[in-house]
Amino acid sequence: MRGGRLGLWDWDLLSGRCTYNERWASMLGYALDEIEPSAAVWEKLLHPDDKARIQPVLEANMRGAASSWTWEQRLRHKDGHWVWILGAGAVVERAPDGTPLRAAGTHADITDQKRASAELAEAHRQLAIHVSNTPLALAEWDGDYRVTRFTTRAEEMFGWREEEVLGKRIDEVPWVPEEDWPKFRAMLEAMYAGRAAKNVDRNRHRRKDGTIIHCEWHNSSLYGPDGKLASVFSLIQDVTAREEAEEALRESQRMLLQSQKMAQIGSYVLDVKRDHWSSSSALDAIFGIDQEYPRTGSDWVRLVHPEDRQVAARALTDSIASGSRFDHQYRIVNRKSGETRWVHGLGEFERGPGGELINLVGTIQDITSRKLAEVEREALQGKLALASRLAAMGTLVAGVAHEINNPLVAGLAGEGVALEEARAARKRIEEGGPADIEAQRRHLETIIESLEDASEGTQRVARIVKDLASFANPDPKRTTLSLATVASNAIRWMPAELSQGADVHVEDEGAPAVLASAGQIEQVVVNLLTNAAKAAQPGKRGHVVVRIGPGAPGKARIDVVDQGVGIEPKIRERVFEPFYTTRPAGEGRGAGLGLAICHTIVTEHGGTISVESEVGKGSTFRVELPAAPVEA
Repeated sequence: MRGGRLGLWDWDLLSGRCTYNERWASMLGYALDEIEPSAAVWEKLLHPDDKARIQPVLEANMRGAASSWTWEQRLRHKDGHWVWILGAGAVVERAPDGTPLRAAGTHADITDQKRASAELAEAHRQLAIHVSNTPLALAEWDGDYRVTRFTTRAEEMFGWREEEVLGKRIDEVPWVPEEDWPKFRAMLEAMYAGRAAKNVDRNRHRRKDGTIIHCEWHNSSLYGPDGKLASVFSLIQDVTAREEAEEALRESQRMLLQSQKMAQIGSYVLDVKRDHWSSSSALDAIFGIDQEYPRTGSDWVRLVHPEDRQVAARALTDSIASGSRFDHQYRIVNRKSGETRWVHGLGEFERGPGGELINLVGTIQDITSRKLAEVEREALQGKLALASRLAAMGTLVAGVAHEINNPLVAGLAGEGVALEEARAARKRIEEGGPADIEAQRRHLETIIESLEDASEGTQRVARIVKDLASFANPDPKRTTLSLATVASNAIRWMPAELSQGADVHVEDEGAPAVLASAGQIEQVVVNLLTNAAKAAQPGKRGHVVVRIGPGAPGKARIDVVDQGVGIEPKIRERVFEPFYTTRPAGEGRGAGLGLAICHTIVTEHGGTISVESEVGKGSTFRVELPAAPVEA
């Protein structure tokens, strides 16, 4: 008994005395002398839930209805936990009338076995849950290729019920297309022949309804104690959707590579931490490299044209340092052909959970053709600009010659008449003839009139030259201005004859301040007000409104609105051309530089000037200027 580590008990049923051995006591944590020699000890240590189950069995043995018993019970350990005990016993002595006199038996500690059994039961329970909830089907085949297990998920996957396939050989179930049988059979034979203890394979299968699905098999060989194959255990997953997605992905990749090749665009991924980049075949073709070419940052720099390397490397370094988008055009030297090509590199950063930079993902496009076209276009534009400047110069010279010629002719004519009259007067004085006061007075008046005509012509030429200077050399001095103040000053500078013939009102909607030349912007407003006053309807008093307010985002606006005769569309297209005017020759006709000067001044200030007009209803000239920076 000691060798079997069994606890013994011997119960005198008449006296109630029960004798225990040392092992019986020690398996419950007691010394033998701590155990009272009484059956009451056992009853006291017995788990309440077990007592109700055991009591009827014990009573049946006492009555003689049973000859022995074996049960599992829980007894409380000395430290309080429960110990599982396998109890066995029997009534070993009875009186002649059958009264039980003595019983004896054994106790064995089965706590470890119970725990292992519980864990195994839980494992089986968990396995059953996982098998029932997993997308994997479970099937098992014996050593003769016959189906021995076919789970519910397998039924759903293949369309056959378990009772339809159990006991059948694999080749007796028509679930593999004929053309795929050789591959499927080779997989199974490798498992049964012991050439593979485990394998993973992907196969096509035909469901009972004829539908073709793709399945991935995970197979394991199970061997018996004799070392012979007992069965093949298979976990099967329906990967039809994955197969279709992979095929779609392969097709997308093929189309992407083809598109990249056609568009001469290659893609890359730069691992920032590892300093290593991978590339598409289209990108390799652009650089003239193969798979053997090393792919670190310095290896990329070696592909860049020597004259562009420093700038390109700095652009990439700055992009990584700031985490900003990479966008740079540079030249490379194709390693195969030695040809210099222009490329445009773009890249966006992928970031980790903490915001750290992981990859720079982007494209590189060969833009050599575009660059060559740009060079040709720029050369052509240069030629066109030169031709345009020459044409403009011709127009300007012709306009200047025309505008200056008339006052110059008048001035020369006046000077000639005055000179002739003065010479005639001097001759009469030298000849000493009788003085004719009236004749001398007429000569002097003629001289004075002629000189006045010459002076007026000279002043007109001077004004034209001054306008030309303003047109060609705008004043660079600029300060922060209020457009409301500019408008007020401009109204004061209007010619008196115009301000008396037109009403001018200011509507201030709170325009932001601008950074501009006060004199030039006032000159613009004066010119616009003058034109608006002169555009009044014949016989009517002019009405001009100056509206000041916010313009487009970041701009200030000033509108000069009149209710005059308006401007015809074909004229409106040319109002900002130098020397273009619609006023007839004579007094009040300008040189046609006013609006051209306005356009030059506004453009030099980074602004815009435009006109909207309707014949018979009036015109609106709008000037928009950049708002001055807001001081912190």
